[in-house]
Amino acid sequence: AFAWRDKQRKMVQESSDDFLAKLKAKGMQANTPNNALFAKAVAPVWKQYEDVFGKEFFDLIEKARK
Repeated sequence: AFAWRDKQRKMVQESSDDFLAKLKAKGMQANTPNNALFAKAVAPVWKQYEDVFGKEFFDLIEKARK
């Protein structure tokens, strides 16, 4: 299951990269998000909702991101 998951993720990433390259070649501009800056900005919101959803919920999200 993990092998297929990894293969699928690689295929999706390659497809996305190829499509973005084609769009850029036609003149489109694309912004690349700063994930660390975004995570820092939303950290207070996560803290606010820990009481609602539980810290374990956000720990699972963090684990899945890695």
